[in-house]
Amino acid sequence: MTLDLSIEGPWLPAPEVLLAESAGAAPVPVLPAGPTQPVPDRLFGTITLHNANWKTDALPTAVQIPEAVLHLNGGSRTWDPIAFVYGPLKGTARVVLPVCDPDQECLPTVSLDFPALDAAELQATLLGSEKSSTLLSSVISRLTPSSEHKWSAFQGMLKAEAFFVGPITLQNASADLKVSPTGAELTSLDAELLGGQVHITGKIEHGDKPSYSLDGQAEEVSPVELCHLLEIKCSGQGINGTGKVQLKGFTGADLATSAKGTLHFEWKKGAITASDAANTVSSALTRFDRWSGDAEIANSAVTLSQNEIKTGARTATAKATISFGTPPKVVFGTAKPVSPKN
Repeated sequence: MTLDLSIEGPWLPAPEVLLAESAGAAPVPVLPAGPTQPVPDRLFGTITLHNANWKTDALPTAVQIPEAVLHLNGGSRTWDPIAFVYGPLKGTARVVLPVCDPDQECLPTVSLDFPALDAAELQATLLGSEKSSTLLSSVISRLTPSSEHKWSAFQGMLKAEAFFVGPITLQNASADLKVSPTGAELTSLDAELLGGQVHITGKIEHGDKPSYSLDGQAEEVSPVELCHLLEIKCSGQGINGTGKVQLKGFTGADLATSAKGTLHFEWKKGAITASDAANTVSSALTRFDRWSGDAEIANSAVTLSQNEIKTGARTATAKATISFGTPPKVVFGTAKPVSPKN
């Protein structure tokens, strides 16, 4: 530990008080500090910790801290930076502990930065893992919290240069959070996704199983990168879309089977070519001017519903289903021409 501190405040009475007391006179009353006088007993400086462990009731095991610096600012306290390791999570943090009135809500502000972050590891470490009789699950269960462990309330930001969500990678992800003992409000998450941008809001509830309720929108997603995940070939302008989904569970299988929601998309000047000869793409999708429509998320799949394919004066509709998996698999149905409206 390294200390570098300074302290200031009204440590001694005023000189006239000392003289009166030494002469045996009655003590001179000391008036309360006025608004122009310094705040009593203020502590400034830094405290540096090395190779420390931090234990909180919110987590079942200690967080390892190779190095942390506490800045004392005469009232408020700031930990910056904090290098930490907790299970598979490695990153840096900044924590601001403000000075507030007793009758006001006063939440610490926490900023977390990760070079790389895996969503499955983050959930298992903070929300728990599904318990079973395997050796691995018993080790994870000792590291991860149960429902008895409640999060501390705080607000802040989480950043990750690479955030892995299954087969998808969010680049330069930045999320604003407000955390309570039972869950977290995701006020915003912005990131680069498949050559485009994505914006997500939602809630995370910490119960017997973690549950998620998310709303999002994506702009200019690359059809080449998106279709690469589906093992088909695509080209064209960026894809825009909006959607909402609710899902619950510990494992990828739980999340996939519980997922329910809706999607809306729009894709201009596009083309699709199936890489599997048995999965034929309709001629209406081999080249089109505009394809827009809606889809339903349920039963471990995304199923295309009402949609419209425009190519010149021709209009058609398509059938397609994307089944969740590694990798996800898309199956096309036969596109149907739509008669022009009179």
